Amino acid sequence: MTEELTENPVEENWTEDNVVEETTTADSGEKIKLAYIGPSIPHFSLRNAMVLTGTEGEIEAFTKPLLERYPEIKYLLVPVDKLSDAKRKMRRKGNILTKYYRDMAAKVKANRRGKE
Repeated sequence: MTEELTENPVEENWTEDNVVEETTTADSGEKIKLAYIGPSIPHFSLRNAMVLTGTEGEIEAFTKPLLERYPEIKYLLVPVDKLSDAKRKMRRKGNILTKYYRDMAAKVKANRRGKE
């Protein structure tokens, strides 16, 4: 599903290579596609496996309200061409992406219960 933008225990001995490379290019106005690999957040219309298409600025504007509550989102948005690598890394025990996913899932669940 492509969306066009217009407006737990985890081992502690993880390494930086467990994280998928972040997109660090300046916003050139070029459209990019990032896949969200975190838990679905229904009250913000962000779903697992959702593909966000837009400029970096548009995607940043879309996710900005979410990042305050769920800062892990920035690590769970991966370039579509690195999606299979990210999913593979998430299946490995002790991977930091798995920790981010679990941390977010706990926050989403707590928020649904009104405990956050």
